[in-house]
Amino acid sequence: MAYKNVFKILVILLATSVDTNYCQESGELRNSNLSDALIRHARLTCLQQYPQADTINYSSTPETQCFFHCFLYRMGLMDLKTRGLNSRKFIDIWEKIEEAFEEDICLDRFDFSEPLSGICIDTYRKLMEFRNNCLELFEYTFTTNSTWKKEDPKMSKKIGQSATEFCDFINAENILAKETSQDEVSLLTEYQEKLQCIFENIHYLDAYGRIDESEINLSYQEALEDSIESRDVVRNCSRRANAKYDKYYFGNMVWELQKCLKAQSPVYDKVYKLRDEISRNY
Repeated sequence: MAYKNVFKILVILLATSVDTNYCQESGELRNSNLSDALIRHARLTCLQQYPQADTINYSSTPETQCFFHCFLYRMGLMDLKTRGLNSRKFIDIWEKIEEAFEEDICLDRFDFSEPLSGICIDTYRKLMEFRNNCLELFEYTFTTNSTWKKEDPKMSKKIGQSATEFCDFINAENILAKETSQDEVSLLTEYQEKLQCIFENIHYLDAYGRIDESEINLSYQEALEDSIESRDVVRNCSRRANAKYDKYYFGNMVWELQKCLKAQSPVYDKVYKLRDEISRNY
C-alpha cells in the first residue's frame, strides 16, 4: 500500500482520539518539518545529559530510557498534556516522505493515543514498541541515516553552517518568493522572520515554540558570562517575550526577546555571537 493511502487510514483512525483544537501546552501548531539539524541537536543535548545511553542497541538501562524521554521531548514530538506521542505531528512528518512503503499493518498494531506517565521507562517502552512494529518509520523519524528521502533537504541547516548563515539563505529565498508573488512585507516583518529562524536554530526557541530559558542561560555559561544578574535578566526578558506569544506568529515574541536582552545585558552580543558559532556543530 502506498504511503498516501496509509496516511488517509491514519487520519481516519486517529480522528476520534486526537483533539482538533489548538492547545499551547501540546504545541499542536508548531512546524512539523523535522529537520536533520533538530535531530542532531536533540541527540547531542540528550547524550550530554545521559552519556552512558545505549544509542546503538537501545538496551533497557536507566540512562537509555531517560535518553529517549529527553530525545522525544527535545524533538517536539511529545504531547505535553498527555506526555504521550503527538500523533498529529508524526502524521505531518510522514506526509513528507517521498517513498512508497507498506506500513499499514504495523500502524494498526500501534496505539498513538496512549497517555504516558512522563517517567523515562514509560516513554522508552512506548518508543521501543513503535520501533519493533514500525522500524522504517522509526528510523526515518528518529535518526539521520534513513534511506528515505525528505521533502526538501536544503531547508535544514548543515553541519558547519551557522544559524545566521542558514537563515540568511532562507531569508533570501523567502524574499525572492514574495517578490514573485508581489506580496508586500515590511522590513520589520522580514527581520522578525529571520530572527525567528535564528532563534530556532540556536535553540532560544524550543521545539514547541516557547522561549527556552535554560538554553539562553546555557549560552551565557558557554560565553563564561553566567551570573545571578544574567539569570535575572534572562528570566525577565523571557517573561516579557512570552507576553507577546501568538500561536500563529512568533515574530513579535522573538523581537521582544531580542530587544530586551540587548537593552538589559551588556554582554548579550558576545553571548549571541558565540552561540551562533557553536551552532555550526550540529
